[in-house]
Amino acid sequence: MKLPAYLIQSRNGVYYLRFILPKSLHEQTQRSTREIRVSTHTKDPRDAAQRSRLARVLFEQWVQSPALCSDLDITTRLRGIMATFKAPPPGASKFNTEITLPGGAQVKFTEVKPEEESTVENLLKSLSAVPVANYAHAGSNLSEHANKSVASMVEQYLAQYGATLAANNRSKNTLREEEVRLRPLASYFEGKPVGTLTTEEILSYLNGLRFYPQKRDMLNILPGMSVKEVIETVQAQKGKIKHNGKTVPCLSLETVYQYGRSLVRFIKYCGNLEAVSDRLDRKVEGLLDTLGKSQRKVRKPFSDDDLKAIFECEYFRGHWYNKPHQYWVSLVGLFTGARLSEISQLRTSDITEHDKDKWLISFNDDPIDDDDAAEDGEAKSLKNKNARRSIPMHPKLVNMGLIDYWKKRKKLGDVSLWDLKPAQKDGWGKVPGDFFSNDIREFAGIKDESKVFHSFRYTFITKMREAIIGSAKMKKEENIENYPEGLVLRQIVGHSIASEFTRKMHRGDDVHIGVYTGEMPYEVKERLVLRLDFPGIRFTPYKQPPEGQRKRYRDYLREQEKLKGLHAIEISGEDLGGLL
Repeated sequence: MKLPAYLIQSRNGVYYLRFILPKSLHEQTQRSTREIRVSTHTKDPRDAAQRSRLARVLFEQWVQSPALCSDLDITTRLRGIMATFKAPPPGASKFNTEITLPGGAQVKFTEVKPEEESTVENLLKSLSAVPVANYAHAGSNLSEHANKSVASMVEQYLAQYGATLAANNRSKNTLREEEVRLRPLASYFEGKPVGTLTTEEILSYLNGLRFYPQKRDMLNILPGMSVKEVIETVQAQKGKIKHNGKTVPCLSLETVYQYGRSLVRFIKYCGNLEAVSDRLDRKVEGLLDTLGKSQRKVRKPFSDDDLKAIFECEYFRGHWYNKPHQYWVSLVGLFTGARLSEISQLRTSDITEHDKDKWLISFNDDPIDDDDAAEDGEAKSLKNKNARRSIPMHPKLVNMGLIDYWKKRKKLGDVSLWDLKPAQKDGWGKVPGDFFSNDIREFAGIKDESKVFHSFRYTFITKMREAIIGSAKMKKEENIENYPEGLVLRQIVGHSIASEFTRKMHRGDDVHIGVYTGEMPYEVKERLVLRLDFPGIRFTPYKQPPEGQRKRYRDYLREQEKLKGLHAIEISGEDLGGLL
């Protein structure tokens, strides 16, 4: 029997309704997952198909007119429809179906005779009188939130997290990432009161994530199983799970660590509400160290040799680039320390003249005047409010031709500075990021996986820190934030100043620092930026590629390899005389 696509069977054989919310409706309802799953309470496929028809019609009507029904109502109504099938038909024994007891336990009596019903009723009455466990009991120091399920607290946390992000003009992508990372947690501890979580259980969950398949929901891997069941299944197969004949990789250690960071934020939130024990709140962050921090990807700054290999390679010296971003994005990253997405989304309006021959680069998320561009998803976004800043342009960028290039682009209006458009999935940094990872690293011969585009930011901060230390005659191990220029550097790279004043006191940001400090003067930041220097590296000025140019640097490299394969022919003077 062929079943509808929205019916799936669990590991125990029970059929479930599974509806996926459209993306637009998911964003509107702010659920942690697009999936709505409701039990049909039957293992018979024919019964399941019959029971699901009304639910499907109701769901489709709700999708067409979501304003008529809230997210909670649709889930509750679907469950209510399915619950009607649990009741016995008129005249039948009421004990032939599953009965849910307080606390969530389910029992089922079969073949109960009429004369035995009173006995069973008395038994159920005594079971119902057993109080449900209360984890907010006197002396526990826990609030009533401790009785809520982990899944319920995750929903509550995400709602609060989303409101905080919105208040600080943070990107919606940040909330989506948090939802993706906490979704397995809610499923893994489904129905478990958050107040009963232990460090051992959380550690087991984090270690288990290393056996969780990548893109499980997208590929519909092991449908019908809970997260816990999926992890156990993959563990039993020694981490090798196949889908459509291909082995599916599990979450990397770095990804598991990011899931762990989201878990830490969630537990901290629960701790603030006194929903978990102080001991768990204090110890949860240390659990991430058990993931093998030394094995995770660590980003390193570029060495002087690396920078020489990048910017002095034939690709830049020979002007082999075909598009502006292929030349400029790396160079701007080196001399500003800005993030890849911040550089990639720059527009011509983001460069201004502060004074004669002194220029500012503004990293912002200002609205775009072009309505068509904004509707096409070209709106800018920043990591947080501290990322909104202006940086004096380093003279080296001017010498390399950035202002001349900018003036030509400026004539076209307020447009993308590098003629880029954001990718649908990974945003503004996708195209230049892939180009650096797949091409520039290869051309420069950089094989260290810990040296990526973000290493330009590490390099900038490292060089500036060394300049501050040298100027102030400090000890290398001394905290540069103890000195004014260290705080200037934090503002230049888009880090919070207030957090440095208060982090040792375990307090929130100091309003006197965070609100009243404001943008530091151009001259203050310029003095620091001018200390950045790379005397041993020869940078080649920009040369505008001809319109439609499609030079292939890889073809050039292959030709060079062929030439290297040709060996010089040795001939003696005597032989040469004979030939002549």
